Formats: sequence, structure tokens, C-alpha cells
Amino acid sequence: MQLFQVGYGLQSTNTTVDGAITLPDNSVNIKTDFGYLRYAVFFKLFNKLSGFQAVVPFVWIDADVLGVNRKNSGLGDM
Repeated sequence: MQLFQVGYGLQSTNTTVDGAITLPDNSVNIKTDFGYLRYAVFFKLFNKLSGFQAVVPFVWIDADVLGVNRKNSGLGDM
């Protein structure tokens, strides 16, 4: 059996990752889009169900922190 899967997610926040860090209101704006492709194949090995899979995640991020804007994209991790 073979499986091909595509996924997408979106996350947007105006807070920092660390709650102990306090910044003025509206000084943080982060938007992250992420997607992935997954291919999996399943088979019997020694009369047990086994499988192999490969996942390729990709991330796009647009961050504006204290007036400094940074855009980046590339392979992510899962």
C-alpha cells in the first residue's frame, strides 16, 4: 500500500515565544506558513506490517519585531 499526503498550516501571532520577555504593544508580528509532502509505503516483513516514509517540510516566515522586518524560507523540521 502506498500513501501520498500534502499538508498546509498557517500561524500568526503578535506575542513573543518567551512570556517572560515583555515588549511594547504591537511591536511583534509574526506570520508563518508551512507545508509538507509525505510519501509512505507499507509492506509485510516477517509477517508483520512494516513501512517506510519520507517527509519534506517547507516553511515561510515573515517576522516584524520592534520595527525590524525579516522574511525567510526554507526546509523545516518535523
